[in-house]
Amino acid sequence: MIILAFVLWGAPRLFKGEKAPTSAGTIFDQRVSFDEYYASLRACVRQARMAYRDKFDLVSRYLDIEGQAWDRLILLAEAKRQEIKISDDEVRGWIRSQPIFQTDGKFDLSEYRSLENPRAFEEEVRKNLAISKLIDSVRAQVTVTDAELRDEYEREFAKVRVSYVLVNKEDFEDEAIPTDEELKSYYDRRRQIFQIPVQVNVEYLSFDYADYENEVSITDEAVAEYYNAHLAEFKVAGSSDEESPVHRPLEEVKDLIIKRLTSIEAKKMAQDQSEEILDQLIEDPDLKGVAEENSLKVRETGFFTMEGPIPDIGFAPQLSVAAFNLEPGKISDPIYTSKGCYIIRLKEIKRPYIPSFEEAEAKVREIVTGSKAWELCLEVAKEYHSKLQEMMEEPGAKLEEVASLLSLDVKGSGLISRGDYIPGVGRAREFVASALSLSIGELSPPVKTEKGYAILMLKEHQPVDEEKLKASIDEYRAKVLDRKTTDAYNQWFNQLKQRANLKSNIR
Repeated sequence: MIILAFVLWGAPRLFKGEKAPTSAGTIFDQRVSFDEYYASLRACVRQARMAYRDKFDLVSRYLDIEGQAWDRLILLAEAKRQEIKISDDEVRGWIRSQPIFQTDGKFDLSEYRSLENPRAFEEEVRKNLAISKLIDSVRAQVTVTDAELRDEYEREFAKVRVSYVLVNKEDFEDEAIPTDEELKSYYDRRRQIFQIPVQVNVEYLSFDYADYENEVSITDEAVAEYYNAHLAEFKVAGSSDEESPVHRPLEEVKDLIIKRLTSIEAKKMAQDQSEEILDQLIEDPDLKGVAEENSLKVRETGFFTMEGPIPDIGFAPQLSVAAFNLEPGKISDPIYTSKGCYIIRLKEIKRPYIPSFEEAEAKVREIVTGSKAWELCLEVAKEYHSKLQEMMEEPGAKLEEVASLLSLDVKGSGLISRGDYIPGVGRAREFVASALSLSIGELSPPVKTEKGYAILMLKEHQPVDEEKLKASIDEYRAKVLDRKTTDAYNQWFNQLKQRANLKSNIR
């Protein structure tokens, strides 16, 4: 769809009212022609289709393929600068290894020749392999020493016990009132982060399962039949005789069975009616007319995003996916959710946009207020830390005693590792990392947590289990190496993009 749009519109039509540029943009101060850009775009689309297959249409809107096309061109320029070469044998070898071109495990030449332009595809593969070789050369420079490995393992699995005081960020929100000038200034500098993603508005018919329960009648025979067919579900806990187990009597579980059967039958009735309504809509796509004939009401959701809740429905991923894959005016098949069935018609699509300050003001205020509250929280935490350190220098001073003089509450953590959760504080990652840098009895500077800034004192450090470390050393080395190579590549590529100084004319 993306490629088709560009090809049909052509470059000049992307610049209404302006003089059309003569190139798609520049990287490393060199012009990139529209042909080069579109070729890269096609390659990215092809790779995404091969990776996601039948799910491509569903995920394509989230892939930023246009951005990937520029990234690909930047990597190709760097591969060329480094004089990375790919032989014909390497290209042939890669193509022959692909399952898409194989029949019964062997390369099928006729299948390969069915491509629209095999020669162009081979050159695309050559460029892809050059990029892979470039990336591999970056990753190959990364190593993990035994000392690094042990430090990583220690940080992840060692346990600590600490005493701490928490300066809660929420306590400063009433003081962190931003001015109108601060709000406007923040919006002007960061307006891009307030962009509203694509939204849709749908009309729908709902068939809630609960609405059909009053129409359901469950006979005693149906209850008995269900009981006998699902007897294992009603086995008495602790009954050990497998040959003649003890079960809860039918009368005891009868209400439970009736409720379960009612739910099942109501769900079936709702689904059956939704299918009948769909048949009518196929004959006559007048949604409101068909609804009136069947005493149903057409409702409207209002605009919602793919990831957000649907007004008056809530989170319903099945419905969201269906809505975002409909064409305007088209009616969906019945969509089954945990609460009911829905038939929807896409009414409107609202493209992504940056809201005005007035529209975004509530969100801006929330962010700026939170930021100011964190600043005040840190300022007070630093003051407490300075006073606690000074008071702890007195002979025999204890944290609990000196903290009480400042009206601070000292809490203990128990033994915790980096992956644990501390009630009232949040995830322990930074909390534990800071504690591991301390000596027993040493006081830390303020440490940011999910709830506020903590000042902690290390009480106990339980080292890692050496036997476990030895047993998992190879697996853990691979994990650390993978993390380091990913970080190293991201850092390298970010620096490469800065040097490329991309200037895109694609809008």
